[in-house]
Amino acid sequence: ERRKSLYDGLIVLPDAKRPQFAYVCCETRFDSKASFARNRSAYETKLCTEIFHFNALNNDVTTGKCTKSTDKAHKQIKISCAQCLLKFEPNGFVCVSSPSISTMLIVRDIARENSMRKKEAGLTLHADHADYVCIVSVKALLNMSKARTRRETVAASLDLTHELTCNNGISVDVITRNVDQEHIKIGFGHHLKSLLYIVSNYKYQGMHWFVLVNSMEGEVNFALDLPGGKRRLGENSFDCAVRETEEECSLIIDKSWIQTTEESAKDKGNLYFMLTPPEKLLTQSADEVTDHFSRLRTL
Repeated sequence: ERRKSLYDGLIVLPDAKRPQFAYVCCETRFDSKASFARNRSAYETKLCTEIFHFNALNNDVTTGKCTKSTDKAHKQIKISCAQCLLKFEPNGFVCVSSPSISTMLIVRDIARENSMRKKEAGLTLHADHADYVCIVSVKALLNMSKARTRRETVAASLDLTHELTCNNGISVDVITRNVDQEHIKIGFGHHLKSLLYIVSNYKYQGMHWFVLVNSMEGEVNFALDLPGGKRRLGENSFDCAVRETEEECSLIIDKSWIQTTEESAKDKGNLYFMLTPPEKLLTQSADEVTDHFSRLRTL
């Protein structure tokens, strides 16, 4: 019983093949009688507080939130939630979509404008911030993901490149840094691949999606993916998606955007929020955006 009581909580292990130590956060057991089962988020936050040695709780453990005081520490120490936590609260990813390309182009331009205003406000873009944000059709993405032969790959690549350049105003030279080849080689990130697999025969085929575009060095000229990433301790899936989206492309989203969610039957650790831009976003003034980033600078 004494030995059992020593290991009754969430455990942190170093990312190594043979870890030499472990950290145990007591009183967070996975049983129906323990506090963790009643309020998982709060006791993830308890662990977060103990790791980072900050007063990261918002007055009460039951809030389940870490304050912005831990942001700097999070950049220095990376902690990933294991599947035992992600099955309760997955990582959050975002797919902004609409059948109207004109609506999606407004969303793209807002993200680009936000990025520019961050710089004007004296803020540094996050290290994971995308090189470009673009709008592409789901049809073009599916054609690329399903291409098997060289001919299919070349045709799909040309169609997708046309959308990225003609619809999004980005020079091929700028994207690829190398145009002396038969066709441009495009890669898809894991999460874009996963969502395309989930919706391959679904209603989204007539939609346009908001994607991140990053220049690459090597066999692939540029890569496309969706905003989102790994959640922090005490963070719920959508809060994770909101934070990661702002970090990776400067687009600010909230719950009013949510239409539905998608999840892979095999990959239970990731949740995809399918979003549609609300009407109020399309009329957002430049002054509101500037004020938002001015406030961020003072935090």
